[in-house]
Amino acid sequence: MKKVISFLVLITLCLPIQQVSSKSNKLEVDRSYQVIFLDNKQVKIPDEYKMISYNDHVYLPLRYMSELLEIPISYEKEKGIYIESSDFILGPKVNSDQAKLVAFEEYQVKKIKKWEIRILTKDELQLRPEDKKDLTPVYYVLNCELQDGDSINIYVSSNKAEHNFKIKQ
Repeated sequence: MKKVISFLVLITLCLPIQQVSSKSNKLEVDRSYQVIFLDNKQVKIPDEYKMISYNDHVYLPLRYMSELLEIPISYEKEKGIYIESSDFILGPKVNSDQAKLVAFEEYQVKKIKKWEIRILTKDELQLRPEDKKDLTPVYYVLNCELQDGDSINIYVSSNKAEHNFKIKQ
């Protein structure tokens, strides 16, 4: 399933790739060189592929990364880019209803004013509890009202509902 999340990141080409997991592999990107580290082994991206760094986001070559992570992809004009195997399901493991349930059950919120799923900002990433630092940067962000009328933002990981935290406003 970690492979699916890796591919979701790669296929959308809009998420910053700092650290991605595939199978039991750990993938790290060194922005200063055309190098990635897979399971702590240096892998040089071949010269025919280019790694691009733009606005603090690293974009990796999709075809090369799909082969490296063993994710079978294809391209057809009618379908666009698609995964060849039905073993892969794209998208978050946690849905919005599960994230809302966390807000009501764990934080006893009165109501959810609005919610979104997005990449956390640099400041929000710094506020994550220490045990959640190596997890996905994609969270449900729920702006909620507490029983006493105060506002709170609740952050629920898109991969595991148990990984959540709050920031009081």
